[in-house]
Amino acid sequence: DILCRYMRAAAGLGLLRMSPTDGRAARALDCRFGLTQSGHLVRADIPGSMRAFVLYINEESKSAYRSAGTSSLFSGRSGFEEAFGEEHFSWHVRHGDRQSQFDAAMTSLTPLHVNPLLGDWSPPTTNATICDIGGGQGHLLAKVLHRYPSAHGLVMDQPSVVNRSTAYLASEGLDSRASALGGSFLASLPRELAACDVFILKLILHDWNDPEVVTILRHIAEVARPGARLDIVDRLLGEGTRPERRDGWVMDLHMHANHAARERTLVEFQDVFRIAGILAEVRTVKLRSIVWLLQVTL
Repeated sequence: DILCRYMRAAAGLGLLRMSPTDGRAARALDCRFGLTQSGHLVRADIPGSMRAFVLYINEESKSAYRSAGTSSLFSGRSGFEEAFGEEHFSWHVRHGDRQSQFDAAMTSLTPLHVNPLLGDWSPPTTNATICDIGGGQGHLLAKVLHRYPSAHGLVMDQPSVVNRSTAYLASEGLDSRASALGGSFLASLPRELAACDVFILKLILHDWNDPEVVTILRHIAEVARPGARLDIVDRLLGEGTRPERRDGWVMDLHMHANHAARERTLVEFQDVFRIAGILAEVRTVKLRSIVWLLQVTL
């Protein structure tokens, strides 16, 4: 009976579909359900599954949201730190199962942004060296290199991710054109990144507050050769359609809850560029997605 009631509630959310008789039935034995299109997205065995993202949002993030609406209002710290005693990324490094789930959650979002990016973006040259900073296992880089077969690439992320990145790039047949580096963009970057023609930061800067963003930008500018390009894929608060603006304001609170960070307006992006010493004009391109492309020459 209880399972049937939960399934009926899921049907009310659009995840399950009841047979016509089930709507009148009170007994659990009469409850038969099928998955809707939305319900199929939380399966683990289908392409495009959002299961890992749903689990992430409803596990540790749930506690972060609760604390963000209470303790964080007074402390200014992230809801995640209030709930777990340390910040999001360091906590996940120490909890391997949740780190794997977080990686999978971020990977599940990749097609939402990568496909529009590939439609509206191109490297400086077809044989460019493309560097994805904070690029996880390298899914974006792999898509780009398949699109531009003369290009080479590097993906940099935490040292704990490098082995998985290397294995993934090899599984994509890209081990001769791509490699993974371990490092932190909050510290001096590996000198290998001096070879980059373009640096990509996809949904990275909204994970950090302004002082950390300035540090990240300065470290990229320090290692980059003159004339290299910095391409940032992120939301622009207050821009786009009304639903996009609404979702951006909600996501701004999500970033505070999990990272003590924020989404930004174009003016706020220009401010952190200026403080970091990057004074070139910022070019913006609205992607066919909820995010924008911001480009600046270093």
